[in-house]
Amino acid sequence: MNQSTVEYEPHSGTAVIRLNRPDKKNALSLGMYQKLNDYLDAALNDTQITSVIFAGHEDFFTTGNDIQDFVSVKNQEDFTDVTDFLFKIANYPKPLIAAVNGLCVGIGTTLLLHCDLVYAGKEANFHMPFSQLGLTPEAGASYLLPALMGHRKASQYLLLGEPFNAKTALELGMINEIVEKQDVLPLALKKAGILTRYSAEGIRATKQLLKKTHQEHVTNTIKTELPIFFNLLQQPFSQAVFKSFLNKTPQD
Repeated sequence: MNQSTVEYEPHSGTAVIRLNRPDKKNALSLGMYQKLNDYLDAALNDTQITSVIFAGHEDFFTTGNDIQDFVSVKNQEDFTDVTDFLFKIANYPKPLIAAVNGLCVGIGTTLLLHCDLVYAGKEANFHMPFSQLGLTPEAGASYLLPALMGHRKASQYLLLGEPFNAKTALELGMINEIVEKQDVLPLALKKAGILTRYSAEGIRATKQLLKKTHQEHVTNTIKTELPIFFNLLQQPFSQAVFKSFLNKTPQD
């Protein structure tokens, strides 16, 4: 029996949503977004679940969106599950936690901007190669990154698309702590376990207050980014990059 590409694992009041597509280094297909949405809804509706942990493989969190799917998309409606996911994580009322190891590319990194706690392994590497793909940032990153690290640093990672390691991510305030890769998920579960001992209503109210000042900006930014992103996705530059990647041929 084939394993699911996204798995849902309850752990004593915590839901672990694990990306499980190792043959593609956890590249996110459109179908995986639907599963992510379903599992986030399940965790939200389960009164026994206090928080949600996003996890991947010990050697890679995710290499971003599946290029094959992106090449085939012709209508913005095909992105419904993706857009639902972006708005869902931006407005999710329960704490979101990430346990990150290895490659963390594109949406893998911008997803972290919506997490309340992020723990990473020493070998974790982050990359937002939107410019190289002829695209713009998504998930509200064009607002959240400058707000987090300033315009110039955000330009370094969004315009130039420079990758950065876990130490830099810690310095930039993107993650909370760096540990050995085998300890990342256990640490995330430990921190999530602390939350289960507190008032669920108090935790949710505190998260809402923490996000209150920028929530409207984030939602509006995502709304602004999406049509621009989709339009650029259809342009010759992006299509050529994607096809070159799929054909494993160098760009002219």
